[in-house]
Amino acid sequence: MVLEEKKQKLQAYLLTVARLERKCEEAARWDSLAKAGEEAGTSRIRTTALQLRGECEQLALKANALRLRLTAALEQLPDPKQRELLAAHYLNGISVRTLAMRNGWTERYTRRMLAAAVNQLADNNIIFYC
Repeated sequence: MVLEEKKQKLQAYLLTVARLERKCEEAARWDSLAKAGEEAGTSRIRTTALQLRGECEQLALKANALRLRLTAALEQLPDPKQRELLAAHYLNGISVRTLAMRNGWTERYTRRMLAAAVNQLADNNIIFYC
Protein backbone atom coordinates (compact mmCIF):
# COMPACT_ATOMS: atom_id res chain seq x y z
CA MET A 1 0.00 0.00 0.00
CA VAL A 2 1.40 3.38 -0.99
CA LEU A 3 1.73 6.31 1.39
CA GLU A 4 -1.33 8.14 0.03
CA GLU A 5 -3.54 5.10 0.64
CA LYS A 6 -2.23 4.84 4.20
CA LYS A 7 -2.96 8.52 4.79
CA GLN A 8 -6.50 8.09 3.49
CA LYS A 9 -7.09 5.27 5.96
CA LEU A 10 -5.86 7.48 8.78
CA GLN A 11 -8.04 10.38 7.62
CA ALA A 12 -11.20 8.26 7.84
CA TYR A 13 -11.82 9.44 11.41
CA LEU A 14 -11.64 13.15 10.60
CA LEU A 15 -13.82 12.70 7.52
CA THR A 16 -16.41 10.82 9.56
CA VAL A 17 -16.42 13.55 12.21
CA ALA A 18 -16.92 16.19 9.52
CA ARG A 19 -19.83 14.20 8.05
CA LEU A 20 -21.29 13.85 11.54
CA GLU A 21 -21.15 17.60 12.13
CA ARG A 22 -22.85 18.35 8.81
CA LYS A 23 -25.51 15.69 9.37
CA CYS A 24 -26.29 16.98 12.87
CA GLU A 25 -26.60 20.53 11.57
CA GLU A 26 -29.02 19.29 8.94
CA ALA A 27 -30.98 17.36 11.57
CA ALA A 28 -31.20 20.49 13.73
CA ARG A 29 -32.66 22.43 10.80
CA TRP A 30 -35.27 19.72 10.23
CA ASP A 31 -36.03 19.64 13.96
CA SER A 32 -36.71 23.37 13.93
CA LEU A 33 -38.95 22.97 10.88
CA ALA A 34 -40.84 20.18 12.63
CA LYS A 35 -41.35 22.32 15.74
CA ALA A 36 -42.49 25.28 13.67
CA GLY A 37 -44.95 23.13 11.75
CA GLU A 38 -46.38 21.11 14.66
CA GLU A 39 -49.73 22.81 14.35
CA ALA A 40 -49.97 21.96 10.69
CA GLY A 41 -49.38 18.27 11.38
CA THR A 42 -46.33 17.89 9.13
CA SER A 43 -45.55 14.25 9.72
CA ARG A 44 -43.10 14.02 6.80
CA ILE A 45 -40.92 16.73 8.31
CA ARG A 46 -40.93 15.00 11.70
CA THR A 47 -40.13 11.67 10.04
CA THR A 48 -37.22 13.22 8.16
CA ALA A 49 -35.93 14.87 11.36
CA LEU A 50 -36.08 11.54 13.21
CA GLN A 51 -34.37 9.74 10.34
CA LEU A 52 -31.56 12.30 10.32
CA ARG A 53 -31.13 11.97 14.09
CA GLY A 54 -30.79 8.22 13.61
CA GLU A 55 -28.12 8.79 10.96
CA CYS A 56 -26.31 11.13 13.36
CA GLU A 57 -26.29 8.40 16.00
CA GLN A 58 -24.89 5.88 13.52
CA LEU A 59 -22.16 8.29 12.40
CA ALA A 60 -21.30 9.04 16.03
CA LEU A 61 -20.88 5.32 16.71
CA LYS A 62 -18.71 4.94 13.61
CA ALA A 63 -16.58 7.96 14.56
CA ASN A 64 -16.09 6.58 18.06
CA ALA A 65 -15.06 3.17 16.73
CA LEU A 66 -12.61 4.76 14.28
CA ARG A 67 -11.12 6.92 17.03
CA LEU A 68 -10.67 3.89 19.30
CA ARG A 69 -8.95 1.91 16.52
CA LEU A 70 -6.69 4.78 15.58
CA THR A 71 -5.81 5.52 19.21
CA ALA A 72 -5.00 1.85 19.82
CA ALA A 73 -2.78 1.78 16.72
CA LEU A 74 -0.95 4.95 17.74
CA GLU A 75 -0.31 3.58 21.22
CA GLN A 76 1.68 0.76 19.62
CA LEU A 77 4.19 3.13 18.04
CA PRO A 78 7.51 3.00 19.89
CA ASP A 79 8.39 6.66 19.26
CA PRO A 80 6.39 9.11 21.41
CA LYS A 81 7.06 11.99 18.99
CA GLN A 82 5.56 10.00 16.13
CA ARG A 83 2.53 9.18 18.28
CA GLU A 84 2.13 12.84 19.18
CA LEU A 85 2.42 14.01 15.56
CA LEU A 86 -0.03 11.47 14.19
CA ALA A 87 -2.53 12.09 16.99
CA ALA A 88 -2.34 15.85 16.50
CA HIS A 89 -2.79 15.60 12.75
CA TYR A 90 -5.16 12.65 12.30
CA LEU A 91 -7.18 12.75 15.53
CA ASN A 92 -7.26 16.46 16.29
CA GLY A 93 -7.11 17.74 12.72
CA ILE A 94 -4.17 20.08 13.30
CA SER A 95 -2.69 21.26 10.01
CA VAL A 96 0.85 20.58 8.85
CA ARG A 97 1.55 24.32 8.98
CA THR A 98 0.45 24.57 12.62
CA LEU A 99 2.43 21.46 13.58
CA ALA A 100 5.50 22.90 11.89
CA MET A 101 5.17 26.20 13.74
CA ARG A 102 4.64 24.46 17.09
CA ASN A 103 7.75 22.35 16.65
CA GLY A 104 9.95 24.96 15.00
CA TRP A 105 10.18 22.88 11.84
CA THR A 106 9.59 23.63 8.19
CA GLU A 107 6.38 22.34 6.63
CA ARG A 108 8.42 20.08 4.39
CA TYR A 109 10.19 18.51 7.35
CA THR A 110 6.87 18.12 9.17
CA ARG A 111 5.36 16.31 6.18
CA ARG A 112 8.41 14.03 6.11
CA MET A 113 8.04 13.30 9.82
CA LEU A 114 4.34 12.48 9.35
CA ALA A 115 5.14 10.22 6.39
CA ALA A 116 7.81 8.43 8.41
CA ALA A 117 5.35 7.91 11.26
CA VAL A 118 2.68 6.54 8.89
CA ASN A 119 5.24 4.18 7.36
CA GLN A 120 6.35 3.12 10.84
CA LEU A 121 2.79 1.98 11.54
CA ALA A 122 2.90 -0.21 8.43
CA ASP A 123 6.47 -1.40 9.05
CA ASN A 124 5.52 -2.56 12.55
CA ASN A 125 2.43 -4.31 11.15
CA ILE A 126 0.24 -2.12 13.31
CA ILE A 127 -3.35 -2.44 12.20
CA PHE A 128 -5.01 0.92 11.72
CA TYR A 129 -7.15 0.18 8.72
CA CYS A 130 -10.82 0.89 9.11
